[in-house]
Amino acid sequence: MKPMYTCASIAILNTLQRAAPDRLEPMLRGSISSNGKLHCRLGTQYLRTQPIRNSSTLLCDAILSDDNFLQHATQNHQLVVTGENDMPTQVSKGRKSPRLDLASTHEEADILIIQQAIHLAKEDPESHVRVVCDDTDVFALLAYYYLSEKLQSSLTMQSPIMGRSCIDVKETARKYSAIVPELLALHALTGCDSVAATYGIGKTKAIAMARKGYTLDQLGKPLANIVEVTEQATAFMGACYGITTPTSSMTKIRQKLWAQQTGKSTAAPKLCSLPPTTEAFEQNVRRAHHQVAHWYSALSGDPPTNAAVEHGWEADDTNKCLIPRNMEDGVTYAPEHILKLVRCGCTSERACRGGKCGCMGRQLPCTMFCTCGGGTACSNPFNITESATDHADIPDDSDEANDRAMNVDDEDDE
Repeated sequence: MKPMYTCASIAILNTLQRAAPDRLEPMLRGSISSNGKLHCRLGTQYLRTQPIRNSSTLLCDAILSDDNFLQHATQNHQLVVTGENDMPTQVSKGRKSPRLDLASTHEEADILIIQQAIHLAKEDPESHVRVVCDDTDVFALLAYYYLSEKLQSSLTMQSPIMGRSCIDVKETARKYSAIVPELLALHALTGCDSVAATYGIGKTKAIAMARKGYTLDQLGKPLANIVEVTEQATAFMGACYGITTPTSSMTKIRQKLWAQQTGKSTAAPKLCSLPPTTEAFEQNVRRAHHQVAHWYSALSGDPPTNAAVEHGWEADDTNKCLIPRNMEDGVTYAPEHILKLVRCGCTSERACRGGKCGCMGRQLPCTMFCTCGGGTACSNPFNITESATDHADIPDDSDEANDRAMNVDDEDDE
């Protein structure tokens, strides 16, 4: 009988624990990644374990510190736990040892799942590897690496929700072998866990463009020039919107679509149906480029050295996280004469911090025409730097300023 390997999530184990605490399957071989993904080889016996906590770190520590459980569960099985350390810990017959061959400094759980699933498939070509997961990123990675690594073992992906279909990754990679080599790039550009999707442009349309010959072979390549990457991505996304005329500007594509849609109807088209501007699209391409570069290095021990803050992300030191950058510093959200048409009347100590601010509510920066003055005391997160727009030639109380500013009569923050 072929051995069966399964990847399941902690949520599934929690459900099993509540439903049948005396019949929780032990692990013949497995690993727990940093966000709680558990890889295990199914056994034929059932053991009882302690209740599983939500924190993956606490879970890993709890498993590795439970000597009685490990001694009993690993007599005939191997358990590999991947926690915060770069090197997973293997437990066999109660004895713990490091797994040097599985050491990795990658932090993404999706990548850790792929590393160990592909490792199992390579180690035992006669095995059947089953991944219990609903994540589309994981599916794209499985299909890509199944083909690129020329695997032969059976590999399937099954949803943790009962009643949903089971995907045959082996058959998928074989059937779509023409586009699988660029699957990671087109998946990232059209929306993944770390890259925003574009309204109306889904995977089906992206695959159709790939079949027509539009390529993204530069996206994610460490040595690729970001300008060439952006130009290639612009041509690809332009084709997805139906614009096949060569252009390096998403703003021009946006203008063409606006003209087409307004020419067919007197009603203004929905702004969400239009592509992003060039400045906003460039940041999304940088994020996709950064993500795909990590995916391409999934089977290596270390991720690429390119910094996230140089690829469409900003460091939030207060919350210790990364936030997506909308546009480069100094780029205005709208032309200057448009910004001067709207001004708020916020006068509180925390001016423009709440949603009642007319400028913030429209995702526009405050200016010197606003009651708050748009200076350092203003808390509007959409404010632009003084160097980005030149207001020095128009004093605050001039007739020209008053004529060009429209008071929106916004309510105060407080």
